[in-house]
Amino acid sequence: MNIRFLSATIALMATVATSAFAECNPPATPRIPAGENATASRMLTAQEDVKAFIAQGRQYLACIQNEEAALAKDASDNERNAIIERYNNMVDKMKTASEDYNEAVSTYQKSLAAAD
Repeated sequence: MNIRFLSATIALMATVATSAFAECNPPATPRIPAGENATASRMLTAQEDVKAFIAQGRQYLACIQNEEAALAKDASDNERNAIIERYNNMVDKMKTASEDYNEAVSTYQKSLAAAD
């Protein structure tokens, strides 16, 4: 009887862990306009998109940290490595989006200055 209970408990934990993982969905990476031919309106929209992406990315990172905490010490190395990889990938995407936007702004400002 204890073995059946243990098997049911393990199956339930796996289901809960799987559903917890399904809840952590990364946000879509925003499109950054080319600065040299963007309008002021498009640049402002991109700024808001990047801000929203960063905020959603932080929520996603917190969700991943919660996943890791839920696994506790019972996680395999593969599970931990997968979580770390997802976390690092999101950090990289957030950094890239910020850098790409900043570069687009710089190019946009240079094109405005050249037009004057």
